[in-house]
Amino acid sequence: MEGAPSNTGEWISLFSTRATSVPGGGPAYIVNRDGSKLTGAIGFSATNYGGEVHISRPPFLGLRGQKVIITPIEMTYDPPRAQR
Repeated sequence: MEGAPSNTGEWISLFSTRATSVPGGGPAYIVNRDGSKLTGAIGFSATNYGGEVHISRPPFLGLRGQKVIITPIEMTYDPPRAQR
């Protein structure tokens, strides 16, 4: 890959260089906007040739779910992050 990733598979390859697995078994990152509540896998999707990236940690083993949408202009969190 040369330059910025242009699709979901390239983004996952960038983040998952060690082929890490999750506590519930399976890959740490999956192509899915919501992740997996069964395994704890982080959901990842890229749109518009990587111009918008969605990353989602599902609720798992007592952790609260969290999503972030990243664009060239902003990062949007769901639920919103606490004011600092």
